[in-house]
Amino acid sequence: MRIKRILAVLTAVLLIAVFSACGKNIVEPDPENKKEIETEKTVQEPEQEETEPEKPEPDSLELLNDNLNSAVSAYSTDGNWAAYVYCLDNGDRASYNDSKMQAASLIKLYIFACVSANRELVDSQGSDTDSLLRSMITASDNWASNVLITRLGKGDSTAGRAKINEYCANHGYSSTHIGRLLLESNAYDDNYTSAGDCVKLLKRAYNGELAGASQLLDLMKQQQRRHKIPAGVPSGVTVGNKTGELADVESDAAVIWAERPYILVVMSENISSPGSAQNAIAAISGDIYNYLN
Repeated sequence: MRIKRILAVLTAVLLIAVFSACGKNIVEPDPENKKEIETEKTVQEPEQEETEPEKPEPDSLELLNDNLNSAVSAYSTDGNWAAYVYCLDNGDRASYNDSKMQAASLIKLYIFACVSANRELVDSQGSDTDSLLRSMITASDNWASNVLITRLGKGDSTAGRAKINEYCANHGYSSTHIGRLLLESNAYDDNYTSAGDCVKLLKRAYNGELAGASQLLDLMKQQQRRHKIPAGVPSGVTVGNKTGELADVESDAAVIWAERPYILVVMSENISSPGSAQNAIAAISGDIYNYLN
């Protein structure tokens, strides 16, 4: 009987030891780890709102180009048009359809430049060169222009035209060509230039890089035909311009000595209403002046 009791006690002790050992192998999660796990499950990064990328502010060139294109588009409702503006203070420029067009009397700018570059040759055939140049620029005299062309060719007008064309090619006026005398009929050729070529010539004159530059600018300030580009500029602002007209052409090229000096050339061809085209050039001139000044 006593042995049975001893065995029962030993069995109970053994069972207690076994259960104690099993209990030690059960690992409770660390309270801090549990907290971190729960946080990971519940806390999410806030979603970032999608935003439109900021558009860069348009630069001065873009604004100038927009202004010129808007002005020409608004007023040039008849025929084919071109325009070019060049800011003499910082070199900003803008153009609209800068292509070769009928020059009309704008060709006289290149006649003047070629005569000035060959002054001794022209002076050797007459003492009235300055008078002829004045009439050609201030009054757009066609007779004076043809005399100067002929003298450039030593009495041959065809040779004179060839000399002007050579001058234009050598000086980068790639869209400019004289194919006939002024008022001469020529079914096979004509006189051409572009707004960009006119700007290039006038910029060189303004910078003193053109033979006869000061004389040309002084004569342009005395221009008698002031109803196009000068008409769009306030009366107190100095403007020197050279116009071009045919039955279906209205053009003007000018230097404007405003607070911000600039060059503006506006050309048109194949127009049906010269009066409307003249008003359009004046309106374009006004818009460009107001934008720049």
